[in-house]
Amino acid sequence: MMARVSPYYSAKPSSPDVYHNHDDCSAGSKVVGHNRRKGTHRYRQCDECVSLSEQQGEFDESRQERGFSFDEPATASGA
Repeated sequence: MMARVSPYYSAKPSSPDVYHNHDDCSAGSKVVGHNRRKGTHRYRQCDECVSLSEQQGEFDESRQERGFSFDEPATASGA
């Protein structure tokens, strides 16, 4: 069974600016210990973690706080 974990992100400069919060996320599992940082760093949630959350019927409150929703993805233009 998939489990939700505390949010974390990669401090590696070449990594995408996203955070992860599921232990079954394949991208998140590639974040090695010395690059792994606690929290969201105000990044958006990883697409795979969003999908895993949707499959489990979860909603990530931190996305709501920043104006994200599962129905209306954020856009670069803000439109």
